Amino acid sequence: MKQLTITLSTSSTTQQIPLPNGLARLPLSEILRRSSFSLNTRCGGRGLCDGCLVHLQSGTLRHRTTGQLISPIRSESPLIRACEHTLADTDLALLVPARSLLAYEPQVVSNFKVNISRSNNPIWQALSLSPADLADPASALSAHLDAPVAPLPNLAPNTTTVAAEYTCPTWSILGPLDHAPANPLGVAIDIGTTTVAVLVVELATGKIVASATGFNRQMHLGDDVLTRINLCTTDKQMLSRLQTAIVKDTIERLLLKALKESSIADDQIACLNVAGNTTMLHLFAGVDPSPMGFSPFTAPFLEHRILPSSKIHLKFSSPDASTNTNGIISTDPAVHLLPSAAAYVGADITAGVVSSGLVYDDGPSLFVDVGTNGEIVFKQGKKMWGTATAAGPAFEGSRMACGMRAGQGAVSHIKMTRTDSGLKVDVEVIGNVKPTGICGSAYVDFLAQARESGLLSPSGRFQSGIADDRIAPCRDLGQGFTIAHGHGHEPIIITEGDVASLLQAKAAIAAGILTLMRKVHAAPESIKTLYLAGGFGMHLNIANTIRSGLLPGFRANQVQLVGNTSLAGAYLSLLDAGVLDEIARVAKEIEMVELNLDPDFEDCYIDQLML
Repeated sequence: MKQLTITLSTSSTTQQIPLPNGLARLPLSEILRRSSFSLNTRCGGRGLCDGCLVHLQSGTLRHRTTGQLISPIRSESPLIRACEHTLADTDLALLVPARSLLAYEPQVVSNFKVNISRSNNPIWQALSLSPADLADPASALSAHLDAPVAPLPNLAPNTTTVAAEYTCPTWSILGPLDHAPANPLGVAIDIGTTTVAVLVVELATGKIVASATGFNRQMHLGDDVLTRINLCTTDKQMLSRLQTAIVKDTIERLLLKALKESSIADDQIACLNVAGNTTMLHLFAGVDPSPMGFSPFTAPFLEHRILPSSKIHLKFSSPDASTNTNGIISTDPAVHLLPSAAAYVGADITAGVVSSGLVYDDGPSLFVDVGTNGEIVFKQGKKMWGTATAAGPAFEGSRMACGMRAGQGAVSHIKMTRTDSGLKVDVEVIGNVKPTGICGSAYVDFLAQARESGLLSPSGRFQSGIADDRIAPCRDLGQGFTIAHGHGHEPIIITEGDVASLLQAKAAIAAGILTLMRKVHAAPESIKTLYLAGGFGMHLNIANTIRSGLLPGFRANQVQLVGNTSLAGAYLSLLDAGVLDEIARVAKEIEMVELNLDPDFEDCYIDQLML
């Protein structure tokens, strides 16, 4: 049988891939992955997004479901999803758009605004003992820590230094140390559904000495939380694969990168704090999240949980690591998973409620984290209500005609101006390069600006009667509007189908906000502060966000951008055991509101579908 060859072209390179026999039944996306050319299969190769679109320039492919053969017609190169097609015994030539590649670096927000004070009381400490202390070490250590101490291990008479770790609500003595280490380090980690951020921190000072950010490699298996839960429900082997993807393929690599770039010895690390949504923490810990996939959406665990690094197979000692002159702090540092409030209001939100200062705000105030899910906490007086609403992946560019995550080449902002000669469109592109796609912040701009300029109707359709050659039919996606041109003059478009998805996403979040406020008859104008959290929020044009209806009825001066508050909470609770206590308290005190059970939510959602 003839060996097939695929010629792959991108905007910058062309390469030939000889294909081994026996791959004909596999999806084209899987064949390319096995040939070390991975596409952006963000939905797990289930045909639910356009992350693996390629142009078929020559040759023939077969649709996996219908069996239909697809070939170029005359000079037209069909645009197909690689996950939906298999080989048909011909050589192929493919052109891969930039947004279908995994080569671009994500924009991950690792900065944050901390609105609370902290004490210097790190959750891991080296404590010195005098000979007199050894007469009653439990009392001596309790006095040192000003807190209860769990039963002590046996200490030798010559012990001078011990390691203590906060286990909430008591301290545990881990055992003796050879001597007090000069500079113990902690690691703060935020596990997002899409991206992950890692900080290495001096426990004594709070100084950030190293950092690294990147994609959550689980995205190759599933694009969102529900997809990953369903994978675990239908295939029990997927739990192990998803855990490996986050622990080994993501966090371990990022941590090793941070340590190497900063010349830090790995055995200076004393402990790690991890925040993230409830599903991400379960997958990280290797706990099956399936019960969260169906009513009553029960999380197997919500409380603060401590795991030895070895239990989750997290290793960050590099083979060429230099010998640490401080002495080994721990051969198996503990990993602290911060407390969650509910299945869909996780430790990322409880950490944010504390670090943003909402917990100490009399209100009425809101905490809003916009992403694939929109998590919202409303506080008035001493009461807090929380909810989550499924915004879907539209704001992350998934399943959009030209959508992509924020990274090099993504259109990040759009400005439309009416002039005498027509509608002028200006775009900002991350990296100041040719655009390859559109990310969420630009889509929000488009909703606001296209409606304000008269391009879109209140229902999200392009207004009839507008003479503009940038509006044209787009395959089976309805009308599309070209906002820019990319490599090879490829049009970068926004379709009516895209707008419909965006309206559903913004309506879900807006209705969630309004439903929570109605619990105490509050209106947007009465809100003291709206704390807008997360990486997406940091890049939004607030005026356009309000005009689009994503934050309905608010004013710009009510909105405070607080950044990656999930990472902020992980960082603060490394340095102050009291912050960990506060996060645990918040997790228990938030009263959950099930939007699907609220009689007014559906009507509110329908109202918010309009521009």
